[in-house]
Amino acid sequence: MRIYGSEMEYDYRSDLIMTRSGFRCTCALCEAEGSDSPALRQRRWELKAEAELFLAANPGGTDIRLQKPTNGQFEEADRLARAIKQTYDVAKYKCLLRTVS
Repeated sequence: MRIYGSEMEYDYRSDLIMTRSGFRCTCALCEAEGSDSPALRQRRWELKAEAELFLAANPGGTDIRLQKPTNGQFEEADRLARAIKQTYDVAKYKCLLRTVS
């Protein structure tokens, strides 16, 4: 059985499941993302791409704890994190969100 995760964009993931399996997925993730507007989902993916570019462009790889960020880097990382967080309705995603300690 193939598992389709949150690393796939919702529309692509739901179309792929329908094409390959013949049903509409009703898991908690698909239900939550499906109820978001297409514009909101698009903004979330744009921010994800920005965050990936930011991490790739900065020394330390994906673990920012391995470096001492400059003020500009810290501010950009904070801006991206806040912007991504704002694309999620806390009540709707409560059981799905992972926190970073």
